[in-house]
Amino acid sequence: MSRQVVYDSVAQCWYRVALAHFSASAQQSYLNALIGLEYWERQIENFAEVRRQIYKALDQVIGASSAVECLSSMLRPYISVKKHLSQGFLALIAL
Repeated sequence: MSRQVVYDSVAQCWYRVALAHFSASAQQSYLNALIGLEYWERQIENFAEVRRQIYKALDQVIGASSAVECLSSMLRPYISVKKHLSQGFLALIAL
């Protein structure tokens, strides 16, 4: 049993629950993911805790567009003054 396989199964279920209401095929994919979780629940003694921790970690992930917009808003004042930002200057901004 690989931890990555378990993590992937839990993540698939987490992802597919949000899409389940869009179509019958999305709902079927979610139900298949739930069946996979049922298998791991029988195999792993503390699976409920493992699933809770993975869901918690996944809920804390920032969406890509939000992160890019945040970074863009921080860089915008510097870009308006300097037309080209060097790696050193970006490192200074990150600091």
